[in-house]
Formats: sequence, C-alpha cells, structure tokens
Amino acid sequence: MRLINNENQPILTAFTDNGVPKTGLTVSVTIYKASDCSNITPQDNLLFSIGSGIYKFPADKLPDIVDDALAFKIDGGPALGDNDRYKFGALVFGGYPDELLNGQVSIASEVSKVGGIGSGTIVVNHDYGGTDSLRIVDGNGSGIENANIYAYLKSDWDNGLRAAANCKGWSMTDGDGRWSWSMYLEAGTFYLAVDAPGFEQQELKEVTVI
Repeated sequence: MRLINNENQPILTAFTDNGVPKTGLTVSVTIYKASDCSNITPQDNLLFSIGSGIYKFPADKLPDIVDDALAFKIDGGPALGDNDRYKFGALVFGGYPDELLNGQVSIASEVSKVGGIGSGTIVVNHDYGGTDSLRIVDGNGSGIENANIYAYLKSDWDNGLRAAANCKGWSMTDGDGRWSWSMYLEAGTFYLAVDAPGFEQQELKEVTVI
C-alpha cells in the first residue's frame, strides 16, 4: 500500500490467516525515514484493532516530518505464517520524492517498493545482475529473513562516511531472503552492507549500478 499523506492519514492494514480475517493479534510497526534510512519508530509502536482483522496506527503517533517519506514494515506477530505476517508500505509527506511523482517511475507498479528509495532512477533489487543474484542467504543457501540491506557509495564507505545521512538506499528481506522492495540508485559503484539477525559481522557486497 502506498499513501500520499497530505491529510494526516493513519496507517491501516488488514491481516488474514489463510484468507480468513485474523483478530486478536499483537501488531507492531517499524518506521524508517526514506531520505536517510534512519529508524524513527516511536516508542509506542503498536497498532490497535478496529474489527474484522483490520488494525490502525493513529496519525498523531506518526513522526512529524516535512517533504520526506516514511517506509514502514508491519508485523502481525508469530501467530501468522510468513506469507501472512508482514506488510510493507510508505507514507509520502509533501513533495518527496519528485522523481517518483513525475512519471519516471510508475507508482501503481511500485506500490510495495518504497524503502530508502533515494533520488536515483535505476531499480536495484535481489534480481539485479541476474535472478536472485543479490538474494541474502546463509552458508547453506537458505534465505535469511529480516536482514537489513543498506546501499552506500563505495567512495563514501572507503572514506569512512557510513552514517545514516550517507545511506543511498535501504531494503529488508522477506522469509526467503529476497528483498521486500527495490532501491532506486544512480549509476555508480556501491557497497551493500547487510545486517542479519544472528550474524555478528556485517557483510559487504560490491555492486556496480549502470
């Protein structure tokens, strides 16, 4: 779901279990600021049920931002299977990002691809360079869920510029290690820094975007 948030809209989502509306869940949201990939999740990050499997995060609990976008991941909890548990989306505040709103990228076709999008026009995801070439897997080839993927220019990384402000794109993985949404990058050489649950060391992968 992609929302243009010019009227202080809440986050609304619905959960089902094998197609049946699911009530009684403990639903939480993680929120990231798209322009710099920083985690700005409020301390109270729980959604409440409004019935029929629909859950709401009130607009007055959202971070106060201007001309930017929020990428969010909603977790329905372990009572759901992987295919039903997670929801992704974005809220756009004001005029950010112009590149997505002027027709260069079809919003309709990129509904779920909204995390850390930056200002580029080249789509980069787990299939960039070949099918599943950037899928995140463990040593046995199994997909890693909930891994964070951050894109930095190689030149920035090599010069120690690794703060959130230097991040050019961000995504997370689903249950099979594939990216939940694409990044939009400019041409250049990037490091993809991967943080995964249960892995002590951050992994780096060099990618040339053309």
